[in-house]
Amino acid sequence: GREGLMTPHWTMESHRLTARNTLLLTTKRLGYVYGSKTPNIPDDVAYRELEKTLGARFPTLRGIGIQSCWSGYVSMAYDALPVVGETGTHHNILYTAGCSGHGIATQSLIGHLLAERIGGIEHPLLAALRHKTPKTLPEPLQWCAVSLALGVANSLDEYTNRKASKIEARPYR
Repeated sequence: GREGLMTPHWTMESHRLTARNTLLLTTKRLGYVYGSKTPNIPDDVAYRELEKTLGARFPTLRGIGIQSCWSGYVSMAYDALPVVGETGTHHNILYTAGCSGHGIATQSLIGHLLAERIGGIEHPLLAALRHKTPKTLPEPLQWCAVSLALGVANSLDEYTNRKASKIEARPYR
C-alpha cells in the first residue's frame, strides 16, 4: 500500500509517499540554539543528513536529486504535553504550542479541539491539557540539559543504525 514507515529511532525518522508520488522524509537532526533562539537560516547539516538517510534507507535512490528541504524548530514543554490556553483582554485568543516532534498529528488534534471550543463545545481532553507548564532552566543550564539529552538520543540512534547495518549485511536465507 501507501503506508508510511517510521523507524525505531529516539528522534523521529519517517518516510512516506505524498499524493504526487514524491517521497517525503523526516529525519533526526535536532539541535538547540543557546537562549532558545530561532535563527532564520537554512540548516545545511540537516539537509546533508536527509540525503545520507535517503541513501541508507533506499539504496536504489542514492544520487537522486532532492527537490527541496525544509527545517524548523521543535516546540516542546518540559512535561512533553502540549501547551493550550487563552489570552487577550477578553480571553478570546486561543493558542497552542509545545506539541513536540510529532507536532503535525498533535497540532491537528488540538486544532480540532480548539475549533470545537470556538463552536461552544468544551472537549474534556482540551480541559485536561490546560495545566501549568513547568518552567525552563536558566541559561547556560538549559543549553547543557538539552544538549545532553539530544546527545544521548543521537548516541542511541547511532547504535540503532549500527545494529540495522549488521542485520542488512547478513545474507538472506
